[in-house]
Amino acid sequence: MLPKVPVPRAHGGLRVLALCFLGVVASAGPQGASAAPSKEKKGGRVRPDCAPELGLVKEQESAASWARTARKFCNSSSPYAEKHLVVQEVLGFIAPWHDHGYKAARYFRGKLSSVSPLWFRVLPGRDGIGFQVAGKEFAKQHKAWADDISDGGPRLLPHFSLEGFDKLAHLSALLEAPEKLAAEIENICVDGDFAGIVFDVRMALFPSLRALLPSVLAALSKRIRPARRLILSVPAPRPPGEVRKKEASAVAEYFKPGFQREEASAVAEYVDAVVVGTSDFSRAEPGPIAPLPWVRAALQALLATGSGSDTGGLQPGQLLLEVPLHGRAFPWGEAQESTEGKVILTADLARVLAKQLPPMIWDAEAAEHSANLTESKVFVSLPSLAYVEARLRLAGSLGVGVALRELGAGFDSVFDLLPKRVDQRTSATSSSDEL
Repeated sequence: MLPKVPVPRAHGGLRVLALCFLGVVASAGPQGASAAPSKEKKGGRVRPDCAPELGLVKEQESAASWARTARKFCNSSSPYAEKHLVVQEVLGFIAPWHDHGYKAARYFRGKLSSVSPLWFRVLPGRDGIGFQVAGKEFAKQHKAWADDISDGGPRLLPHFSLEGFDKLAHLSALLEAPEKLAAEIENICVDGDFAGIVFDVRMALFPSLRALLPSVLAALSKRIRPARRLILSVPAPRPPGEVRKKEASAVAEYFKPGFQREEASAVAEYVDAVVVGTSDFSRAEPGPIAPLPWVRAALQALLATGSGSDTGGLQPGQLLLEVPLHGRAFPWGEAQESTEGKVILTADLARVLAKQLPPMIWDAEAAEHSANLTESKVFVSLPSLAYVEARLRLAGSLGVGVALRELGAGFDSVFDLLPKRVDQRTSATSSSDEL
């Protein structure tokens, strides 16, 4: 009999978690951790030139500079980025609970290949029998946005995820006979005029379910391709010895195996691309968000070793490296022992850093910035332009694309590092839109 297992938290974007218990935002001002990005006028955030041309991409970063510039952007395409930071594809994830993500996707649509709003969840049916697809209300609510962004802009690939199956037997039954699910997803794509989907299958990576994945994707591929794109979303494989002691719980073990070369080889013919998720490296204890050596190893573990169909793995054009755009906060001392790091968005980070002005620490090996907030007794890891540039350079050197998770985090400065896509008919930015 298949065991009942705990359901891991869905990887569907960045829910803003309360940080008041950390004292982070409480010390920064009255707006609180859940406050939306400030209603700053767009003109006040537009730079005369892009960040690389202004010398803002630097390892020796300061808290004051980061707080002042993280939400600013240029309305053009950086010559430096056009020469050094071109990647195969740029996908942007959008969480439905962050309105800023929709605005950013529309405003910067000339720099994105695809956008993937996290709309649809495949849930157990009544009494655990069959399935139901939740989230259709999001697609209806944002129909005008979808039509607008698809008009000469990036491809719209809504995100589907398997969630809520607390008994593996129910999930196994669905995966063993995936034809109805594939047909339902096809109908949703046709009704919404979507260019394809991103399908998160991390719940199907339990050892007893992995063998079912190729047949599931074969059924989806038959329904969706070649007219539409089918992109898989999976957690990065963890190299041996890198699973930390605090991650020994059943839920963390769920993330441990990741997506291995064997699975990649088995599904390569059925998918257009695979997003390699790299946002959970330091979830349980203080540390970098996605250290560069781990990111590189995760990609190389899935890449085919040569040309031809007998080499195993995926071709570079089939891989997208996830680049997390959020920060994560960890309390010091005993409080940290029982607490996971909490996600922080750019506006909240900017308020905290501007008030406390902690020294910024550059980890040269991880290629990430962090800071210790002594007033709040909190360690924060955070995105920076140097951090993003290192990952764009890695992606470019390997010939893979990137997936930004997610646009609603508010780190709009990242778009200064993205050149205008030559495959887009729109301008680099859409100045007539509100951001």
